[in-house]
Amino acid sequence: MVNHTPGPWKTSVIHVNDPKICGELVPCVEIYSENNPHASWIAQVMERQCSDDKGAGVANAQLIATAPDLLESLQEFVDAISSFDSHSSASRKRMRLAVINANDVITKATSL
Repeated sequence: MVNHTPGPWKTSVIHVNDPKICGELVPCVEIYSENNPHASWIAQVMERQCSDDKGAGVANAQLIATAPDLLESLQEFVDAISSFDSHSSASRKRMRLAVINANDVITKATSL
């Protein structure tokens, strides 16, 4: 099992001055964990100010920040499918909850 920084991960927009990128202040999204003081910083994603896909950096950072939630949701879903019994109301309820959780995480990953 790979040990990664536990979630939830958060994002924060900062501005950096990088003369290589259009010579102006460029939005940069930091991804960090509030729950782990020893490994709080995860990554930075620069916004591409000089290209046609402005906003992609923020969207990419949001997707990266939901990685722990996506992993947890996928694990719950696999567990629910692995033990699914259509004759068991508890199994059906577990499957419904897994689908609801998966949809919630997808919304979190794709909304800004």
